[in-house]
Amino acid sequence: MISVVVPIYNVAQYLPDCVKSIFAQDVTDMEVILVDDGSTDNSGALCDRYAKIYSNVKVIHQKNAGLSAARNTGIEAAKGGLITFVDSDDMLADGFISTALELAKIYQADFIAFSHVRCEAETQWPMKCPSQSEDCKPRVYDERVQKMQKFLIGTEIGTTAWAKVYRRELFETIRYPVGKYHEDVFTTYKAVDKAKRVVTTSQVGYLYRKSPNSITTSGFSPKRLDSVEGKLQQLAFIQENYPGLQKEAETGVIYACNQCMMLMAQAKYKNKEILDNFQALYRKYGKVYLSAPVSAKGKVLASIAMVNVWLAHSLFGIIV
Repeated sequence: MISVVVPIYNVAQYLPDCVKSIFAQDVTDMEVILVDDGSTDNSGALCDRYAKIYSNVKVIHQKNAGLSAARNTGIEAAKGGLITFVDSDDMLADGFISTALELAKIYQADFIAFSHVRCEAETQWPMKCPSQSEDCKPRVYDERVQKMQKFLIGTEIGTTAWAKVYRRELFETIRYPVGKYHEDVFTTYKAVDKAKRVVTTSQVGYLYRKSPNSITTSGFSPKRLDSVEGKLQQLAFIQENYPGLQKEAETGVIYACNQCMMLMAQAKYKNKEILDNFQALYRKYGKVYLSAPVSAKGKVLASIAMVNVWLAHSLFGIIV
C-alpha cells in the first residue's frame, strides 16, 4: 500500500483539483491522509466531506504549525510501505502512483524521483500533460557516492519533497524541521543517504501549480535565509560522510546565496548583518562555484559578490 500525505492550509480554492488528481490514479491499494493544519477557510470542511465520500481517506485536524509539522503528522499516521507527499495546491499526473509501485517492485527501490511540470494558478484538473518522452527508461543508482552526487548536481533527483515516492522506513529517524522555510533543503539529502537504491524517471509525475501563496512566489522575507542555513547543514553532513563531494555541496551554498540575494535586491531589502555574512560565504566558497557547471549569470554575480557584496546586491536588481 502507498500512503499519500497531503498537508493542507487555507487552500479551499485548489484542494478539489488536488484530490481529484489523487483519486484519478489507477490504483486501489492506497490511503490518503489529509492533514488540515488549522485552516481558517473551508479547507477543513472539504477534508471531512472527502472522508465521507472515500473510505480510504483519513483526516487529521491540528492547530496551525506549518508545512513541516503537517508532513510530520502524515508520516506518523501513514501505514503504507511507500509514502508520497502532495502539496494541496498541486496535482498528480496520470500514472504517477501506478508507475511508482511498478518501479518499487521491479527495482526494489527505496526512493523514486519523477519529473514535474509547472502549471498556472488557474489550471484545473484534468490537465493535459506534455507528451511523455518515448525513452522514459529508469535510471538506477545504488552506489552510495554516486546517488548522493546525482542529488547534489543537476535536477534528476531534486530537493523538493514532492514528485517522489519513498519507502516509509526512510522516515523512521527523519522529520521535516518545524518552523523552517525550504524545509526540504534540510531533509531530502538525508533520505537519499538512507536509501539503498534510488531510481529516477523522466516521466512527468507531478503538476506544480504556480500559486501566488506558495513559498517560491511570495517574494523575500528573512525566512528565506533558511535555505542558506539548510545548505550549510547539508555541507557539514557531506564533509563528514562524503568528503569527496565537498565541492558539490559548497556550490549549493553559493547557489542558495544567489537566490536570496536576487530576492533581496528585487525587494530593495538591505541588512548589514545578512550581507556581511553573505560576503564571508562568497569569499569562502565562491571559487568553487565559479568552477562548477552553473549558469554564466550566476557566475558573474557570484564573482562580483566575492569582491563587494553591496555592489552585487545593487547589480542583482538590474541583471536578474
